[in-house]
Amino acid sequence: MRRVALTGGPATTLATKQASPMAVALDDEHVYWSTWGSHKSGDYRPYGKVFRAPKAGGAPLEIATGQTAPTSLAVDATHVYWTNIGSGEVLRAKKTGGALLVLARGQSMPDAVAVDAREVFWVNSNTGALGVAAVPK
Repeated sequence: MRRVALTGGPATTLATKQASPMAVALDDEHVYWSTWGSHKSGDYRPYGKVFRAPKAGGAPLEIATGQTAPTSLAVDATHVYWTNIGSGEVLRAKKTGGALLVLARGQSMPDAVAVDAREVFWVNSNTGALGVAAVPK
């Protein structure tokens, strides 16, 4: 994972040896990303992880491990949210790590997560017609 200033210049490395990075989200101080880990196409074993690192550089923090294809991320003031396509789950954890909370199970390839002040939204991408779902935070 690397960053570069909007005005250009040299890239700063935020993290190395990231296996199959998938999604990225930002807040004022950190960048968050997910990886699928070493996998083959269609392999949704729990190799995925969710990380954060300071935008200015510094050691990455593992927020979650053992995730099954974490595909989309969103953040609010206190939490990071993501969808696991492989397990059909929508989850959240504190930005600083800790216990995970499953917000929804049994979803049909959940993707494209977003949050507002009260709810978490995502798209179920394997429904024949895209279906948008939501739950309270």
